[in-house]
Amino acid sequence: ALDGGLLAPKILDALTVSAGKWLVAVPIPRCGLYLLHVFLQSRRTFLSGCAITTRLCETRDFVSSSSVNLLGPMVCHMTIIHSSPSASAALEQFDIKNSTAIQVGDLYFFSGMTAIDLETFEVTGGDLATQARVALENFGLMLEDMGLSLDHVIKVNTQLTDVSEFATWNEVFLDVFEAPYPCRTTVGAPLVVGDIEVEIIAATTPRR
Repeated sequence: ALDGGLLAPKILDALTVSAGKWLVAVPIPRCGLYLLHVFLQSRRTFLSGCAITTRLCETRDFVSSSSVNLLGPMVCHMTIIHSSPSASAALEQFDIKNSTAIQVGDLYFFSGMTAIDLETFEVTGGDLATQARVALENFGLMLEDMGLSLDHVIKVNTQLTDVSEFATWNEVFLDVFEAPYPCRTTVGAPLVVGDIEVEIIAATTPRR
């Protein structure tokens, strides 16, 4: 294994590509998968170019005497169902059975939510600006329950009962979020309650 517990890349001599080409399998941490890379240069050129001090073991693993950071996509298939203490009571009050958020890998997918007062369990009245702000503030509380913040939001999907009020929604959006802003989609739709429904996607890595 490489320093830091990572598995070492392996030369796959059994898989012949063509003359002068060879395969290296780079393990993806915690996933049990390998990335296959085809290299055209000699092994010596490859190793010196990466500045890796190696020795060739009987298992034909490269073992490094220094810390090496293997770059590559992280693939994770773990799915986690999240609840939110801030919102669970309100969701129970409305007999809503969907999950608050489902995490797949590094992404958190949140159910849509309108402007609900999390203390009185009532749908917030007022104009669209007030409802939009309450909805986003509620998401901020739910994100905090999961160790995240509005800075981790990467996508916002919004439904408005009156698309002519987009300018009002846009003003609240720009006030609550900071640049670089999340991706966004806004459509018109007849809602069950309220004048706005918002759903978000967040990531473990903040966008700013």
